Amino acid sequence: MWKHPLLGYIKQVKAIYEYNNKPIRDWNFKHWLEDLSEQAEKTHDASLLDLLKVFEPLDMTIDNEYVLFHYKGFIDLSDMGYSEADFFYLYDGLYQECRSCVFDVKKEELVLASLPKWKNYNEDAFDWSEKNIREKYTSAQKIWITNKMDGSYQQFRYITNDTGFEMFFGSGSQAIDLNASWRLREGFYLLTDSQRKMIQDYPDYTFIFEFISTKNAIVVHYTKEQEGMYLISARSCVNGTEMDFDTLRSIAALYDSKMVEYYDSENLDSLLAQVDNFSSNEKEGWVIRMRDENDNDFRVKIKCTDYILLHRVISKQVSPNAVIEALAYDKYDDFYSKVPDAFKDIVKGFYLETINYVSTRTIAAEIWHYQMIEELKEQLENYPENYINKLKMVWITENVPKCIASDVRNMVNEKKTQYLIRRGSPYRHAEILKLKNQHEKAIRQAKERHENFKKEVVNNG
Repeated sequence: MWKHPLLGYIKQVKAIYEYNNKPIRDWNFKHWLEDLSEQAEKTHDASLLDLLKVFEPLDMTIDNEYVLFHYKGFIDLSDMGYSEADFFYLYDGLYQECRSCVFDVKKEELVLASLPKWKNYNEDAFDWSEKNIREKYTSAQKIWITNKMDGSYQQFRYITNDTGFEMFFGSGSQAIDLNASWRLREGFYLLTDSQRKMIQDYPDYTFIFEFISTKNAIVVHYTKEQEGMYLISARSCVNGTEMDFDTLRSIAALYDSKMVEYYDSENLDSLLAQVDNFSSNEKEGWVIRMRDENDNDFRVKIKCTDYILLHRVISKQVSPNAVIEALAYDKYDDFYSKVPDAFKDIVKGFYLETINYVSTRTIAAEIWHYQMIEELKEQLENYPENYINKLKMVWITENVPKCIASDVRNMVNEKKTQYLIRRGSPYRHAEILKLKNQHEKAIRQAKERHENFKKEVVNNG
């Protein structure tokens, strides 16, 4: 039976975590990684550090025992030292399979089998080079060419959860909770009754759609009449294979499902000859799916020139680092006013993410400062004034997590903390994400310490 390449690493993490925390009561996979990271720091276990490194370039969305994995954006990956050219070839191509895959860590099984990553024509010097694409195209047993729509990736499956309840389970590129993502929620409600029946009738398959909505305009302009869920593919969670495209078309027709447009009279060269013929708001491009003699599928995107140029400009303008810099220098309102309407939601997301980081960091410092005052209460009342500051500083050094210690010192010294600037330059997005995880852990540690302290006070009462 096929096993998703990330599943083995997930099982290793679970086994080590369970060994130290049996029985498992906390099914949050991020907390497992934090626990193992702390263990690795203490033991300098090289094999454990190598295991944790596998998960470093992955964003995770958690909903109880369900975890969605998606490789980080290239701005963050670059800041972390990864090469864009090599990244998708690491660990035998592991990260190609981490495009919104979802696992149930309690059952140790794949829930949603996302499509693997595919690149643009001639985007790298390896699998997607012009030479390699032409070789694959020439030797392919089957070739299907479809429209590359400019929407959002969504996928759904009909599953049975651990209580025996049958339900639809879906995800966007990074969301798994309908209540946390308006796009995913709207996508689910755009599924027709017949599309839902199709998903129910094939419970081993993840059905993959392009979510098209006038509310989700990106670059290409779609009309209200074009809104809907356009079927792209279906992939088995049992053996990892994609449903044959001709079979998929037959099933789509049977269940009256919208589907991405199929071109039976085009070829690689005819597409390349058309890339300059469309404006960015007319068309994104095409996808060529090639199947070899072993039934392995390989995809490549052929994008229109105007779309590429506009998307490149906008991507730089709405990058998370640009948002952080605008906030750091108090220029966000002016920055936001210049963002195209289609991308304002993305910028709002980066804005809220940054504000949430500041809030989490502030709470972490405040809660540890409060804990210090509680534990030092007697000394603070009885020690001379000129010794109190030194007493606090020693306590901070000995007890407060390093990630938040300087902020607590600033509170003691009544100094302002620079949340978005360090050493004269704005933080990078990857740094903020890492710090936020550390601050969340620091908050949990402070709360646990507070509970233990209260018990000690009662026992010594």
